[in-house]
Amino acid sequence: MKCNGLQRALGTIILCTLTLATQAQQQAGYSLTLIGTTASVPWEPGMIVTDINDSAEVVGQRSDSAGFTEPFIWRDGVFSKLLPLSPGEDGFAVAVDDGSNVVGQFRDRDNIAHGYLRLGSGSIVEILPPHDERSVLPRDVNNQQQVLLSTTAAMGTREYLWQQGQFTLLDRHPTANSTVAERVNDQGVAIGTASFNLGRSAVLWENGMLMELPRPAGSKFASGVDVSNDGVALISAAVQLPSFYEGVFLWQAGQLTELPRLPGMTSAEALDISNGNVVVGSSFNHSRLEGAAVLWQGGAIDLNTRILSDDPLKPFVHLRRGLMINDNGFIVADGIDSRDTGDRRGFYLLTPR
Repeated sequence: MKCNGLQRALGTIILCTLTLATQAQQQAGYSLTLIGTTASVPWEPGMIVTDINDSAEVVGQRSDSAGFTEPFIWRDGVFSKLLPLSPGEDGFAVAVDDGSNVVGQFRDRDNIAHGYLRLGSGSIVEILPPHDERSVLPRDVNNQQQVLLSTTAAMGTREYLWQQGQFTLLDRHPTANSTVAERVNDQGVAIGTASFNLGRSAVLWENGMLMELPRPAGSKFASGVDVSNDGVALISAAVQLPSFYEGVFLWQAGQLTELPRLPGMTSAEALDISNGNVVVGSSFNHSRLEGAAVLWQGGAIDLNTRILSDDPLKPFVHLRRGLMINDNGFIVADGIDSRDTGDRRGFYLLTPR
């Protein structure tokens, strides 16, 4: 189920949440598939996962023993290369849309960075910076093939939306030390964070124009994480008063709503929101390393409790963070397998059953 349209009423959140809560009750749980693991030591091959699309295609990068990384796309247990890299070159992928179009960056043998859009057809488009700027760092891509990116220039970094060679400059916050864009929805609305001397605020861009979002009460440090097609902004914030904790908030049409933490947990972290306004992340006490992966769907749900009882990985794997979710309910989470003595993190695809 997907709540379509850029709706501006807080009731949209309630309607979507109630409908999705009903779906959650009907859903038996998830099966686990290991995608890969991080390296236990720097010279050991490992991998990082960065995004998933609605076809459950996962992108990321794998490293070799020499320290070079290669971007990949993974589906149904099969890894495919994204770029024809030569020896001495490396790269990474940051995002994939529903047309299997992938954005990322690679470095040639002269250590020069290049932004790229790898089309689902296999063609590769280099994203060149404006004439007075240098390297391009893609951050996200939406289903209109709009690429959210940062460039470097003599006066610092700039944030843009790029489409078919055309750049739309995103406003800087007038009093911030830096303004960084993170994600973009299918309407071209981007979210990011403005950093100040004594705090941070989540910000939205629409048609390149910046709007600062309110910080939760008692917070000086709030970060924009993601924005759904309904215009629901996902925010993580550190709340200092009356006592310190980290929390997850939804913003829409001027209204802030805090999502609950798992029972017994003092803090929570948001990492992704679907276009049905379902959120994944983690809840923890003192350390994220000791936390549990969370699905916010009609309340806070420990994803470890939703793994099917007959799944062969269930006795051994503890999911620590929900990293990303697609609109069909597939989730990528990271976790620890108790049988692994190498202190590796595993990346798991959670398939709804």
